[in-house]
Amino acid sequence: MHISSEHLGNLHKYKYSVIDVSPLSIYVLQPYWNYSIRFVPHWIAPNLVTLFGFFGLLANYLVVAYHLPLMEGPAPAWVFALSALAIEWYSLLDNLDGRQARRTGTSSPLGELFDHGCDCLAVAVGACTASCIYQFGTFYSMLELVTMSAAFWLASWEEYHTGTFFLGFFNGPTEGLKILLFSYLWTAFAGPQFWLQNWKAVLPFALPGEWPDWEVRTVCVFLSVTPMLVTFYYNIKSVLAHKAKTNQPVGPALKGVATFFIYWAMVALWYTASRSLWSAHPHALQMAVGIGFGEMSSRLILSHLCKMEYALLQRPMLPLALAVLCSLSPHVLPASLGVAIDEELVMWAYLAITIVGFVHYAWTIVNEITAFLGISCLSIPKAKWYKGQ
Repeated sequence: MHISSEHLGNLHKYKYSVIDVSPLSIYVLQPYWNYSIRFVPHWIAPNLVTLFGFFGLLANYLVVAYHLPLMEGPAPAWVFALSALAIEWYSLLDNLDGRQARRTGTSSPLGELFDHGCDCLAVAVGACTASCIYQFGTFYSMLELVTMSAAFWLASWEEYHTGTFFLGFFNGPTEGLKILLFSYLWTAFAGPQFWLQNWKAVLPFALPGEWPDWEVRTVCVFLSVTPMLVTFYYNIKSVLAHKAKTNQPVGPALKGVATFFIYWAMVALWYTASRSLWSAHPHALQMAVGIGFGEMSSRLILSHLCKMEYALLQRPMLPLALAVLCSLSPHVLPASLGVAIDEELVMWAYLAITIVGFVHYAWTIVNEITAFLGISCLSIPKAKWYKGQ
């Protein structure tokens, strides 16, 4: 991807705007974060703080995936305790990078792109980790991935159109991560089989009337999806109100929503056509589509920073479409043609393509922006080590 000089020039006009109305964030976590930043050396670049947080989350996910390859089953208690530590580590550093940038005087549009770029990948990593801890298996884990991806996408889409990143009274990056933290700790204590019990059996009281005999994990899916639907409503309402206030047409704004649905409709087609493959390799496939979607999300954020139009169709859709066509071909082509496609080969090729594609995109964009702004991505000038003290 190449950014034109005109759009690069818009980086100088960019000003970060965020509204956080979460009581937990305002009254509890922000004082904690303001205290914690004191322990970060001034010579560490803000983007390194971001990377350290993400790499901790990624390393933990690899451990979890090793012990729970099918996203359900037993695992040592320390795996779940480690997951709790990893998510707190990620949450903490994700909120320290901006503070580090301000205290060293190195704030830049690249910082937001880098932070949200790592968040794009953290959505997939976090969703797959949570699915393992909650014993979701293949189908429920797909719902979790789509739900978390939609939450991140619509928040970024809202920021793209309104210019402000809004964190509500109850939001994923704050309350959502803390719920995951305590769920992981509880799993370390009670064991993963807790999530497979009848939800009525774990209540300390009897419920009146007739209630469905769901497992606890099914209730967790319901409790995960329902608040997100409310958030989605307010994301869309905010954009529509902004367009009405500024006398702008609504149609072009909805193009971003269409992009989301096109991508995940293709994923749903692939899942439907190759359920046995998805059941056998949930990590590889969900991480592949998660990374591809992460690149699309990062491109949306880049379009916001540089004031570029966001196209309906994005590059990560192409390899996904080819993979879907390969999975559908045995079902739609006559058997007499003798078409035989190795679905596992397609899967691994797709995973490799999405990883290489994201790395190439990130490398190119970071180099273009750092060259234009005259800054370094992972280091800061020594003169700024003690700025603000």
